[in-house]
Amino acid sequence: AGSSTPTLVFALASSLTTTRQPHEMDLNEIRRCDEHPDVDFSDEKEIARFVRPRKWFALDIGNVKVLRINWVSTCLAIAILWGFVIAALDDPVGIEKELGIWQKWVSVNFGWFFIVAFVRVTPHEA
Repeated sequence: AGSSTPTLVFALASSLTTTRQPHEMDLNEIRRCDEHPDVDFSDEKEIARFVRPRKWFALDIGNVKVLRINWVSTCLAIAILWGFVIAALDDPVGIEKELGIWQKWVSVNFGWFFIVAFVRVTPHEA
């Protein structure tokens, strides 16, 4: 009875891996964009290798490519931006004070990052 369990687990695992959809990638196939020096992102087929098809929106009018976006990140950015706009229009003085607090917090907690990011260290000449 003990020897049939590993076989059953292996059979279940192999059946799960074979039921992938054609557009889904295996973890071994996923690579970062900068690991592909030959990628031409002006070609939409190349972009499709890196973007999930359900999150990609393309709008063509005739033969003209009008819009290419990741609709999830675009909608999230629009919601955040309009949230700030509505808050600023609703209470300009309150939002100014609140953003001042946020700016101070970022300066205190991430000031070191700004220095590290923009200070160029040159090696000493021998």
